[in-house]
Amino acid sequence: MWKPPINFITLHYAYILSFGILGLIILLPYGNLSAIDCYFFGVSASTESGLNTVDVKALKTYQQIFIYVTPIITNLGFVNIIVVVVRLRWFSKRFKDLATKKPNAHRENQKQAVSQYADTRDMEGGLTGETMMPRVDLPDRSDNKNPEVASEAHGDRVPQISFAPDPRPEGPKKGIYIPGPREREGWNK
Repeated sequence: MWKPPINFITLHYAYILSFGILGLIILLPYGNLSAIDCYFFGVSASTESGLNTVDVKALKTYQQIFIYVTPIITNLGFVNIIVVVVRLRWFSKRFKDLATKKPNAHRENQKQAVSQYADTRDMEGGLTGETMMPRVDLPDRSDNKNPEVASEAHGDRVPQISFAPDPRPEGPKKGIYIPGPREREGWNK
């Protein structure tokens, strides 16, 4: 059996279609509208098209409230706000314990990557077997007892702010003078 892919656009379509069907369920019981008119009102409200087959003044108050609230709830901005809230909750729930569970896993992976890089570097060579670039051994971060060397190995530096030179060329400090209309016409004489 064919199943549609579950992604944002499919869920959005299902949300809009469900409000069309909900319009049929909510508007029909009073009996003043036909089924097709109720469905049309639901779809029209959920897509914000504003098309009406029956005068809205002839509807009962609860039907008018449904027609008023449905475009607000199915608006693209409202839907996107709901998506952001759901994603924030989902990510915070999934990644809450990630940082505390495996703090050393990254270091182990990094050490393994450095050793694999060194092994691969030894296998690479030029035409005569020499390496193309000089070999640089990286210091092991965990073995450094000196705090200055350890901080350099970790890449820790004191934050420093510097400003780039002014990109504007040196020249006159004033802008172009544009005379006013009276001055152009010679009225200030």
